[in-house]
Formats: sequence, C-alpha cells, structure tokens
Amino acid sequence: MSAAPYVVATTTPPEIVCPEWCTVSKDEHIADLRNQEGFVIHASDTAEVVCVMAVMTPDGMPDPDGEATVEYDGRGLAIAQARELAAALLKAADTLERTTTLRGP
Repeated sequence: MSAAPYVVATTTPPEIVCPEWCTVSKDEHIADLRNQEGFVIHASDTAEVVCVMAVMTPDGMPDPDGEATVEYDGRGLAIAQARELAAALLKAADTLERTTTLRGP
C-alpha cells in the first residue's frame, strides 16, 4: 500500500463505495480504515476456494500502488496469472475428460 491519499479527522464516517462483489460490510471497512492507512480492502467471499481482493480509497478509486488480486490456495495472483492458471486448469480438465471418456463408464 502507498501512503494514505489523505488524512481526515472527523466524527462523521466516510461514505464507502464497494464493488458489487465485496462481502465486507461498510461498518467493517470504516473500523479498519486506520489499520489500512486510510485505504479499504474489498474482498469477495473468502470462504470460497477462489476470492477477489482489491485495495481502494473509500470513494472506490484503486490504490495506484496496489493491485487487485485473485486469492487462490493462499496466494495472491495478478489478473494475468489468474488467467494463466484458469487456462491451465481448463486444459488439464479437458485432457482428463478425453482420457476418461475413451474408457467409457
């Protein structure tokens, strides 16, 4: 994360703009702002095998020094890496499917 984009001392919480896939509540985001240097970490359902995470400002702008990631098996994958993994998994599944359909049920 880069340095905080701005510092505001207020008793009124900021408006948090979440992507449609974010499952973190706005109250959780607000409570965590100080720990994240004024940034918000958006995450899809982390109970899933694959989830999405992105660091943004409260108003929904991406962190210029951060990168949205696809989290898989404890690793953060950049978009290109996630696409490479997806292609490799599809290729492996196709290969396995061809192999098992040759043998029959």
